[in-house]
Amino acid sequence: MLRYLNLVLATIMLIVSFSPPQSGWTIGFTISGRTVEANAFHWLFMISLLSYIPLMISGAALFICDLAALARARSRNNIFNLVFFSSLTLLALYRINDWVFTKIF
Repeated sequence: MLRYLNLVLATIMLIVSFSPPQSGWTIGFTISGRTVEANAFHWLFMISLLSYIPLMISGAALFICDLAALARARSRNNIFNLVFFSSLTLLALYRINDWVFTKIF
């Protein structure tokens, strides 16, 4: 379960990091005659910032668990878990870090 939560958070980080900082994704809907509008980009950016440290910790823990599982038994599933989930988490953390410090600051 944690593996798929990491996958969702890493995908959100990658989506945010490949967008320009000034972009606005306005989402609006009407409820009983009243219009509610929000900027989805700001919400995704806040999710990315709040999940950076927890994703780093859980990504490192999953990498160590996958590496130990690979050392115990070399199977395609263990190799896929190590390469796909760990590399995607690492790529997302690198991209959001690079994006925040080069484009924003």
